[in-house]
Amino acid sequence: MQIFPDRTIGDAGGRSLSGQEPLGNQGSSDGPVIPAWARATAVIKTSLSDYYRDYIACLNRRDWPKLSRFVHDEVIHNGRRIGLAGYRAMLERDVGEIPDLYFSIELMVSDPPYIASRLGFECTPKGNFLGLPVNGKRITFAENVFYKFRDDKIDQVWSVIDRAAIEAQL
Repeated sequence: MQIFPDRTIGDAGGRSLSGQEPLGNQGSSDGPVIPAWARATAVIKTSLSDYYRDYIACLNRRDWPKLSRFVHDEVIHNGRRIGLAGYRAMLERDVGEIPDLYFSIELMVSDPPYIASRLGFECTPKGNFLGLPVNGKRITFAENVFYKFRDDKIDQVWSVIDRAAIEAQL
């Protein structure tokens, strides 16, 4: 029994495991025939990726009033429900402590409704950062963060900052 009967899965020899012709050999001289489910998935992944890039651009512009376009009212951050107001306050506090904070996407994987991202930072925290006495020293570090989207907004965030990389620079 095939779960997706319109899908054809080819093996290394170019033969289909289902006995049907593999994709790309369906008689089209213009190239492979891409089934509707694959096109829809590609559009969703592209749309979510573009949406996430817009969210990061919003953060970098410090456009806090537009944050509600991207973040759910009941957002959960690292297991704590902080809501949109708490999320905005967290970001505003971060920018207050690190005026040159800039979010740079180094790696992003979209698997709707999830985004996984590695964000890179090169910045100058004014005082303590993550309990470390940075005190104006320029540092470089990464944050690995996962997002779950619900109703077209960020509903959950799981974030881990590479503290060891910061410690090594002090």
